[in-house]
Amino acid sequence: MSKVRFEVAELQLVAIFECPTLLATVQYMREVLQIMLKEPNKDPQMIQLMVSAMYKLSCISEQEYQELRVGTYLIGQEDDAHEA
Repeated sequence: MSKVRFEVAELQLVAIFECPTLLATVQYMREVLQIMLKEPNKDPQMIQLMVSAMYKLSCISEQEYQELRVGTYLIGQEDDAHEA
């Protein structure tokens, strides 16, 4: 499996929705995305960021998700990207 490269903004977004498992996190993000898509004043950049992050999450395993430690991105991080 090739490395999936997450941008810091994607990891920060995933950290907001972090659940104990990869599947739960993706499901939570999907639910919020569906609500966002119904809003009259959609933020296209945020929607694209959500879709990109969800796609990348779908390409990694549960173990790789746990190794990302996305919760650390709520505090802030200096790196431009992180590999899973």
